Amino acid sequence: PAALARGPAMEKAWRVALGTRENDRWLVRREGPAPEPQWVTVEGTRYLLHAFCKPHDCYDNNAIALYDQGSGRLYGLVQRHGSNRFLGTPPAALAPQLERLWREQWRQKN
Repeated sequence: PAALARGPAMEKAWRVALGTRENDRWLVRREGPAPEPQWVTVEGTRYLLHAFCKPHDCYDNNAIALYDQGSGRLYGLVQRHGSNRFLGTPPAALAPQLERLWREQWRQKN
């Protein structure tokens, strides 16, 4: 999973989902502290879950990405200073699952 998380296909999908106006280095490059990427199944689809955060400010600046290797689609949730936003326009059924996975990564462990 770690090699796929850093590979060119997921990198491209991340940048498309993030958009061209984003310029925060930690977010664009997915830098900073990160748990080991892992496979998760959500709504019947297998995704690579990659979570990461801004160095020295993980609690208030963090993100998760769900990457579907088969379709090349990526959905994410970014939290900055208490405000969350979705990336990649997740389907309505997936949005609450993204929030749940985000809480598991950044609130239940910290």
